[in-house]
Amino acid sequence: MPILSVPFTYEATVRYKRKRSTSIDCFRAEIPVEIAEVSAQDAPVAFRVKDQWARPVDQTYRWRDSKLWAKALLREKPVTLEVFVASLDGTSHELNPTSRHSDRILERELDIQEVHHTDREEVERKVRSAASEMMFVDGVQWDVVEEPFLAADMERDYPSVRVIEGSDRRPAFQSFRLDELDLIKELHAERIGRAKGFREPDLIEILIPEAVQHRFEPELLLATAREVSRTMADRLALLDAPYFVAFAGLRDETYALEHKLRTDPFASLGELSLKLREALQQITTDRTKHDLGGAWFEEEKLRALARVDRYVGEIELGTLDMKP
Repeated sequence: MPILSVPFTYEATVRYKRKRSTSIDCFRAEIPVEIAEVSAQDAPVAFRVKDQWARPVDQTYRWRDSKLWAKALLREKPVTLEVFVASLDGTSHELNPTSRHSDRILERELDIQEVHHTDREEVERKVRSAASEMMFVDGVQWDVVEEPFLAADMERDYPSVRVIEGSDRRPAFQSFRLDELDLIKELHAERIGRAKGFREPDLIEILIPEAVQHRFEPELLLATAREVSRTMADRLALLDAPYFVAFAGLRDETYALEHKLRTDPFASLGELSLKLREALQQITTDRTKHDLGGAWFEEEKLRALARVDRYVGEIELGTLDMKP
């Protein structure tokens, strides 16, 4: 493991000989700390997000000791922990009252008679704690992140996916946690409805291709996210990957039938609406079979059925816009 010498500052309450007074002064010290260093194989990729609109560069996260580590992007400066060094006058001397040697020299140079209190040990603990939140993967520095979320951002002119670190900035209704998932989620450009889910321990990969900006159903991404977040624990425990594929396929068929109802004036209304209702009913049956109930899905189903009824009514009245 590489050794990093970390300078830091700390406060000490000292009594001076000639001054005959006690004051709180700031002193400087250094401490060697070890930084974990592993190969890419020992720290597998947790998930990767690529979205040229929301983020100009790829952002990758890795697993290490059950923690998520995020590469420090766009940072060229050397590896340091300078946050513990204050730019204050009088910090050029080191005061170490616990040292076995040099105490007399330091006391003579600094005119110190007695050290009443120092927070050096506390600062040293903070330095070591900060060092534990860093690691090198094949020589590249990585820092641990806090509570990452994948968020679907629908406020722009195009849908985008971004990673949010820390719960304070999390849009609660458009995101879900990633640090406990054991699922690889592949989101494809024009057929996101066929997102596949399968088990792969300690690995999550979310790929957002560039073509995601073209005709995109925001509800589908959000529904997929919500579905995964609700069912990951029991579905993955049962290795029930086929359910994810079937569910995504039925949703895709549902949207395709709705689109045909809207755009094909020669479509058989009875046949198409029946197929659509059967697809929705099949999803409901699957959810009951897998014990995946929830008010959210019932609302989605009712909204979908209402859209079908509205499309059928508009076609019968001749008021439906036939433009694709």
